[in-house]
Amino acid sequence: MTIDITGVSYSCSSLDGAIDGIEEARSLHDELRTIAVEALERVEELEAEVIELEKELSKYV
Repeated sequence: MTIDITGVSYSCSSLDGAIDGIEEARSLHDELRTIAVEALERVEELEAEVIELEKELSKYV
């Protein structure tokens, strides 16, 4: 049996193996979502810093 979760295929010979594969895929998906949210927050912080730096720079240009 092959199960495809979010583009990751798991092959298994039993229902227990399939359930384990699904749980692992969900766990990885949650971890990736957390990383993506943290990265987005950091991008927003950097954008705010750039805006402040541009304001400061415009005083001298």
